[in-house]
Amino acid sequence: MSEKPSTNKKDDSLDLASDEADPLKCLYSRNVQVPDKRAPLYDNLSRFSVGDNNEVTVKTITVKPKALETTEYDRPEIRATLVQKKVKEKKNILTKIDKINKGPLLALKNCMIQKIPVKVFTRNHSSEYLYTST
Repeated sequence: MSEKPSTNKKDDSLDLASDEADPLKCLYSRNVQVPDKRAPLYDNLSRFSVGDNNEVTVKTITVKPKALETTEYDRPEIRATLVQKKVKEKKNILTKIDKINKGPLLALKNCMIQKIPVKVFTRNHSSEYLYTST
């Protein structure tokens, strides 16, 4: 009759083997005794859920850096687009003159080759002098 029921309840709630064990009290209490001293320690619940028979072993794998592989393409158009950007050719009179082989622009081309200064009049634009630099 000298036993106190409140201390008995505390002991039952901290006893992991009893049916009245309180898991939160067991986690935060310092007075908990583990029933089996050989019980394995788990660092998280997923390892615990795997079970004793199927213990997970973690192996460290060192990954060696791979050398960058160059890809070879059969078609030169694809190879050119991957290596360099297309440089758009500027459209002006000097680039057009190189492709001309007849008409009034041919006369202008000949004047440029012979380095003769020419005054060029264009419609709806101010007049410009076309000189070749030496």
